[in-house]
Amino acid sequence: VNKTKEGYNVVKAAEANGEALIGNTYYGTLADAIKAAKEKDTVKLNKDVQVTMTAQNTAAILIDKNITLDGNGKTITATGYTKAIGHVIEVSNGVKA
Repeated sequence: VNKTKEGYNVVKAAEANGEALIGNTYYGTLADAIKAAKEKDTVKLNKDVQVTMTAQNTAAILIDKNITLDGNGKTITATGYTKAIGHVIEVSNGVKA
């Protein structure tokens, strides 16, 4: 429940905690949303996202299908492996960024 000027606004837990959504379906992580996305879906960030770089030359987020990633004014921050020489987001399999 969020307090507003007009009173209170009830927010579902999935909406409050989900990092991303497709249509009206919220996903706990951006990776889960990308995995669930079908061709031409729009994955929209619901809040700022922190991803962990785990190894050199590896992306934290892989997009390997034709989808739209809508940042929605949010940020994606990468932490973790300090010697990472890669991309936070990798677009592959002939998909165009």
